[in-house]
Amino acid sequence: MKYSRKRNCGFTILELVVTISIISILLALLLPAVQNAREASRRTSCKSNLKQLGLALHVYHDLHRCFPHVVYGEKPTRYPFAISDAWGWPVMLLPMLDQAPLYSSLDPQGNLYVFHDYFRNHSKIYPNAETQLSVLRCPSSTLPETSRDVGPESIRAWQVGYATMDYRGSFIGGRGLFKYVDSPVRMSHVQDGLGNTIAIGEGSHPGSLGKTWPTWVGETGATHGLVFRPSKN
Repeated sequence: MKYSRKRNCGFTILELVVTISIISILLALLLPAVQNAREASRRTSCKSNLKQLGLALHVYHDLHRCFPHVVYGEKPTRYPFAISDAWGWPVMLLPMLDQAPLYSSLDPQGNLYVFHDYFRNHSKIYPNAETQLSVLRCPSSTLPETSRDVGPESIRAWQVGYATMDYRGSFIGGRGLFKYVDSPVRMSHVQDGLGNTIAIGEGSHPGSLGKTWPTWVGETGATHGLVFRPSKN
């Protein structure tokens, strides 16, 4: 009786090396294209966020006949040029960004030191101020979701945990579309035309000292940084 040999159907080492090399080349060609497509999608999403914020500003102006302040509160008597612990402009736009329930839960008033005083009385940050809002976050942002102590200067416990954002209102040396507690800016005040004026830009960083966090709820002591300063170039 004759027995037939079974043919070895496995890969040789050379065939395996060649196959892996081809797959590696294909991946090297494919990954950049995938990354570019993802980044293009993120860029489109970021532009959509800015467009929504721009439309919200227009609706706010239609309702109040002015643009919102950078922060809302009376000038402190001890430090007349300092503003801290006050509600910020994004809070005032919440009803125009489909966040009316969140706005109602915050119930923002024009008082100062609201965040410090709340923490002192309740040992926790202001309720719902840690809420993440996708319209205020760029998909490519590397900014942590909440303010934290990253140094080199420390922030206090009552300033930790507030939700961050990636967009800041324009403010240049007391001028710009946003002001503090001075007279509000109206469309008629924009002499260069609204289409040539920067209203909101990106600024996702906690500052060189690690304590000027851009938080949408407002200026919470050291955790602020709601001012976007366009480059002079």
